[in-house]
Amino acid sequence: MKIYLKSENQWKLFEGSFEKLLPEFEKRNISVGEGAIVGDRAIVGDRARVGDWARVGEGAIVGDRAIVGEGARVGDWARVEKTYDCVVIGPIGSRDEYITFYREKDMPEILINCGCWSGNITDFIDRVKTVHSGNDHERAYLAACKYAKTVMNDK
Repeated sequence: MKIYLKSENQWKLFEGSFEKLLPEFEKRNISVGEGAIVGDRAIVGDRARVGDWARVGEGAIVGDRAIVGEGARVGDWARVEKTYDCVVIGPIGSRDEYITFYREKDMPEILINCGCWSGNITDFIDRVKTVHSGNDHERAYLAACKYAKTVMNDK
């Protein structure tokens, strides 16, 4: 594992197994849950929490005090600098999946992972309206998108 951790207000690369890096996580009050995956070159800030079975992709950034919830998937090169840069809702929809809304570096639009589907929020809303037109799943997915857009300050 290669991970950047903040050291005296500068990011420092640490390499090694999870067990080897655990003292550094504990020193910085970083929590990485059971079964969680943190990709190579990911950046995890002080007091950040990565929940059980969550995935933080290669090169992704999880800033100081940010939380990546249980089962969440933050894509490669994503940027989670504050708690509301990553929102997880679920179980939801036709497959009782968790839906993860997140931001990616230099991308203005909210991105989504839901089951095997990944993409931007606009495409997701279009797909939901096509696949689940008029049913409870459409209403639930659209409500989740509205909530995410609200708390993530997306106009």
